[in-house]
Amino acid sequence: MSATLTTPAAAPRSTPERTARLANAPESRLAAWHVVVPVLVVVGLTTLAWVSHGGVAGLLGGGRGAWLALGQLSGLWLALAGWAGVILAARPGIVERRFGLDGLLRVHRWVGIGTGLLVLVHVGAVLIAGRADGATSVASMSAGLVALLAEPWMVAAVAGATLFVLVALSSWRRLRTRMAYETWYFLHLTGYLGVLLAVAHQFTAGTDIATDPVVLAWWVAVSAGAVLVVVFARVRDVAETLVRGRLTVTAVEPVAPDTVAVTVAGPGLASTRVSAGQYFRVRLLTRGRWWQSHPFSVSAEPTSRGLRFTIKALGDGTRDLQHVPVGARVLLSGPYGVFTARRAQGRPVVLVGGGVGLAPLRSVLADCGPTQTPVVVARARRPSDVPHRDEMRQLAAQRRGTYHEVLGPTAHLAADPFGEPLRRAVPDLADREAFVCGPNRLVRAAVRGLRDAGVPAARIHTEFFPV
Repeated sequence: MSATLTTPAAAPRSTPERTARLANAPESRLAAWHVVVPVLVVVGLTTLAWVSHGGVAGLLGGGRGAWLALGQLSGLWLALAGWAGVILAARPGIVERRFGLDGLLRVHRWVGIGTGLLVLVHVGAVLIAGRADGATSVASMSAGLVALLAEPWMVAAVAGATLFVLVALSSWRRLRTRMAYETWYFLHLTGYLGVLLAVAHQFTAGTDIATDPVVLAWWVAVSAGAVLVVVFARVRDVAETLVRGRLTVTAVEPVAPDTVAVTVAGPGLASTRVSAGQYFRVRLLTRGRWWQSHPFSVSAEPTSRGLRFTIKALGDGTRDLQHVPVGARVLLSGPYGVFTARRAQGRPVVLVGGGVGLAPLRSVLADCGPTQTPVVVARARRPSDVPHRDEMRQLAAQRRGTYHEVLGPTAHLAADPFGEPLRRAVPDLADREAFVCGPNRLVRAAVRGLRDAGVPAARIHTEFFPV
């Protein structure tokens, strides 16, 4: 089978029922430097405290002093990384509206990896610096460890470090894909406990902090500030979810194999501001499901008639949602994300997606104007696997755009569909704003093809879905 993009015949046009469009979610006026500068200031002042206590001299002096200085510096950075991780996970609204939840979680993943490495460096350096009489025998190292654990809050610090390592390991892609979402989620919640357990010993055993009132005051301010940000973000998120009016499932419609469109409506929509392409965390208040929440993108224009979510059975939780009863109560947390048409700023767009990743693209397409001449590229094994196929064809035609499909198993395609075939189908590809959504492998392949075609990275907007 070739990788040529095909253009199905136009579907019969229908006149949609007019309904009130919900107001768009507010945009964040936050600039990147509003985040970067405070982070650099906090890291710089914390490092300066270490320098002022002879950290550089100790590090360059060699011997036990060098290991001790390395342990102190890595401990300070470790605490900052821990606070940064929980702040990112708390997703403060003003920051999330600027960078998107996907962007925050990508940074969070790298911060988590860095935290795990800093744990190893800190623990190793402190153990080596604490060797009895500087000896290198197992007995000497063991004696040093026993003496270290006798220090106040040190056992708690070890427990916190262990939790850090477990959280970091659970984010490793090979392990993550083998874990149930709920297991991964609740394991990550222990990261909050890990930070609290690990930070406490710095106020009693940390020589840079415990012995200097100025540094101690600074560290209390940093820790208290981080706690306030996390608490405010979490409380606000929960409060907005709970005070939103009643919402229930009003329709469940099969749209593709193992895929349903679930519509949620009710008085709670009156106060909801959401942009097409964003997503919510959806919690069904039914027996056995009330404690779980899952992220689902809005797959149609958000209107007063309801919010539609397209859900594919990708695990136990989403498989259960294929049979959600009409009338079930729902809690929505959000909206989140910046995968919206306004990122194109009116420029022509190309929308590339596959599987359930086409759901937010269908929503973004509805917000595009005729001057944007949207080009849609849907990747699937067969036509029946494309959710909302007729809707996308109609929307593209109404906006003077085109709709294309790449069908068939990947192994049977003769060429990369996102290479030369895409450039032939969209001659002005390099001048367009690109939105890509779908499984990780599809997103990576599409981004590679777009970059090869000359689309700048800043004009490629992505959102990943699990395979």
